[in-house]
Amino acid sequence: MYKNSKRTIALLCALLMLSGCGTTVENSANSDTPETASAAADTVQTEETAEETVDLYAELRGVNGEDQTVNILLRQEFTYEFMADEMIGEPINDTVYERNRATEELLNISLTFNPVPGSYSNQDQFKNAFTSSVLANDGSYNLVMCAANYMLPLTTKGYFRNLMKMPELSMDQPWYALNYIDSMQVANRLYLTAGSASINYLENMCVLFFNKNLMTDFGYTSPYDLVREGKWTYDELYALVDGAYRDTNGNGKVDETDTLGYLTYGNMINAQTVSMGHAYIVRNEEGIPGLAPEVSERTIDIYTKTEAFINQLEGTYFYNDAAKDALQTTDSMLTLWGSGNVMFFPQVLSTAGKMRDDKFDFGVVPLPKYDTEQAEYKSYVLENVTVMGIPSYQTDPISAQTLEALSIYGYDRLSHVYYDVVLKDKYSRDADTQEMLDLIAKSATFEYPIDTQFMANCIKDNIPFVSTFEKQHKMLSKSFEKIVKAWLELE
Repeated sequence: MYKNSKRTIALLCALLMLSGCGTTVENSANSDTPETASAAADTVQTEETAEETVDLYAELRGVNGEDQTVNILLRQEFTYEFMADEMIGEPINDTVYERNRATEELLNISLTFNPVPGSYSNQDQFKNAFTSSVLANDGSYNLVMCAANYMLPLTTKGYFRNLMKMPELSMDQPWYALNYIDSMQVANRLYLTAGSASINYLENMCVLFFNKNLMTDFGYTSPYDLVREGKWTYDELYALVDGAYRDTNGNGKVDETDTLGYLTYGNMINAQTVSMGHAYIVRNEEGIPGLAPEVSERTIDIYTKTEAFINQLEGTYFYNDAAKDALQTTDSMLTLWGSGNVMFFPQVLSTAGKMRDDKFDFGVVPLPKYDTEQAEYKSYVLENVTVMGIPSYQTDPISAQTLEALSIYGYDRLSHVYYDVVLKDKYSRDADTQEMLDLIAKSATFEYPIDTQFMANCIKDNIPFVSTFEKQHKMLSKSFEKIVKAWLELE
């Protein structure tokens, strides 16, 4: 629908982690805060010629929503991505506010947001709000902004429109997460998408924070050069963590008050294995996904390395509280990190915003590779990432047109503000960290959030991986085949 274009800031590939994006966009406007939809839709220049211009909003100009209300269902915990009542001088809030006003003016609509509790522990409340609306066919919501992990199973029930067949959406363009789309679509069917309408896709990248002060105390140097040289591997991390433990309280056992080499929890074990190249899902010659038919030697070695790292390495501390969901667990772990007694801390990138008051200096690198032969780093995007869909009862094109406008504006403005203004300027502490953020963004990886915790669960629960996988493979494979079959039977 739109031409590819060029932006001088490293936003396109460095922000949205979109595989296959060979071009970026250059903004020709003088201001980053447009007051109207017209001002928001900058004319940009292509690389080929300074005279040729591309209007990102061209297909949306002339759309007339006739002042109707577009209702959006979203998670209460992530309202900051989409809701802003007024300008308050905070970059994300103010850009979201401008994005919403510009979208309303461009399409002649009014946006209304309907927040419902939607963390993992509250998933039933969110799913019930959505499914009851679909089953009643009441047309309550035009768009749904939800969590990938617990909402994807609902896509098999025909509750969402197929985004690949909606002409109002340019699903091959960089304001949608092309690597997510490549991973998730089946036979030109896609019912939820990720993209730049949401900054959560950036925030949910799994990274490795490190305490620079503590590394200096132990006589270590930062791993930046290892990362640049492609030599940042798990053997290197293992050696650092192995020498970083101190029994600070002298009680003879590893606990939260000791000096720790590595602080982790269940989701980050999954991120570790993915960073080493482990994947459960493979595609056949027709491009249809299925569970890997067997456990490879590499998979066994990834399990062995990770299991030893988590369960046998003295400096590793596994944080486990079954009563807490991922958001609550992260907050508790941040308290431990903030004590200054943790050297390495794998977490999602958004936690950097909660580290601004830490009294010590820290840096960030990607999670390590399997070995130096691995071609590139892989930064797992946590599976509760925000994805967007259109309920099956919505046939009015204004729903898709609104998603398109929000996504283009997110690509054109919001992602830039988050990455270059909020993240790089406010949270990163040196030029090396900014370089690492670019590398991490380009290495983002998404996996089907179905059975992806299998290896992680075996590790943390001390269950034999290979024999357990072989015993359950038939059941797991049939379960996934059932899901794929359901997708193929939908439009």
